Amino acid sequence: TTTNNNNNDDGDDSWKYSANRLFKAHANPQGYVLLTSVNFHYRTFLLNLWCNLERIGSSYQLVIAAMDNDVYEWGVRYGLPMFKPAGMEMRPSHFTEKELKYGTREYRKVTKFKTHAVVQVLRAGYSVLYTDVDIVWFKDPFRAMKPYLTNSYTGIAIQSDAVLHIGSTPTKVAANHRLCSGLYVAPNTSLVIQAFEDIIVHAARSTGTEQHSFVDVLCKERSTDTSCTYRPENNSSMHLVIDVLDRTTFVGGGVYTDKTQEKDTIFDIGREAFMKYTHTSVYTAHNNYIIGSSPKMTRQIKRGWWFLND
Repeated sequence: TTTNNNNNDDGDDSWKYSANRLFKAHANPQGYVLLTSVNFHYRTFLLNLWCNLERIGSSYQLVIAAMDNDVYEWGVRYGLPMFKPAGMEMRPSHFTEKELKYGTREYRKVTKFKTHAVVQVLRAGYSVLYTDVDIVWFKDPFRAMKPYLTNSYTGIAIQSDAVLHIGSTPTKVAANHRLCSGLYVAPNTSLVIQAFEDIIVHAARSTGTEQHSFVDVLCKERSTDTSCTYRPENNSSMHLVIDVLDRTTFVGGGVYTDKTQEKDTIFDIGREAFMKYTHTSVYTAHNNYIIGSSPKMTRQIKRGWWFLND
């Protein structure tokens, strides 16, 4: 297969893998695109996510933003709905997996491209339900996020990345203390687009991770422990409500059910035991708070949440 080797494919809607054609083909009736992004080293996690979504009936809505040229060439070769984000200089995946580990300079650089892809979808007239490739879905994403996918909802609903200990003497860091840029709903409104463009500008100036930019831009004003207020700098009279998702339903790797040992995550005890312990429904499990693709994969395989070989 010969692929289109331009830096991006915006200008050629006749190309099967042009962004606009993919958005139109895969958006749900309400205009939402289920978006993810991936680099070459995490392509097996993308396939696992795809298999996961197929099991719950949502793979068709998925559209994939390529974070390097190698994964784009690979994805197109296998017919995946993958596009090159506009304005992003596509290069081969010259970074090693070690260089792309969490917290490295290369990791921070690559992950900041995700927001560019989100803005491209929004500017094309669609809304975004974004998921990282290392999130396990137990419920159809559009059903799981249904309260935030209505025409009347105009805020941003986003996963928390703050640590939560659930035990006899629970330790709770406010959910909005840290935001997770791996799972969120972004409706197509001018104020949401402005917020994400502000994140891009902040991230370009920052030496931190993209998640720091999400917190600094979206949560300058903390309304409650589970919400924030975003105001654009050029018009403080306008505002956007940021709703932080419940950490026991949209579960991250920093949520523990044993305060003393700090090891009983949902990946250790499983979904059923976690729900019994917390008396909540679990819709997602984010395989974060662990560094490296191999440990991530091992953890998912041991828990039975690796679907690629089913």
